[in-house]
Amino acid sequence: MTRLKFAELTSVVGVLVLGLGLGALLSRWVGSTAPPIAILGIAIHAVGMWDKHRIESEGDARSPAWVLALYWACWVLLVALMALLLLWNR
Repeated sequence: MTRLKFAELTSVVGVLVLGLGLGALLSRWVGSTAPPIAILGIAIHAVGMWDKHRIESEGDARSPAWVLALYWACWVLLVALMALLLLWNR
């Protein structure tokens, strides 16, 4: 893992922890809007993930099989989570 990738991972994990903390602090006031906020987060993550994969695919080097497996597993989980949120919000 390169230092750049490690820095990206560290940054993303930090944002995740920050988001969890803020969500816990603000749950009383924004609890009813949690599903739409989560759906927005899923959409933003999906766009970023798709764009990064597209940029990396333009290079000459092929991604290892485990990277592609994680990419597609993430898409499957995002679709399942989106369906769960849409059904739960009814």
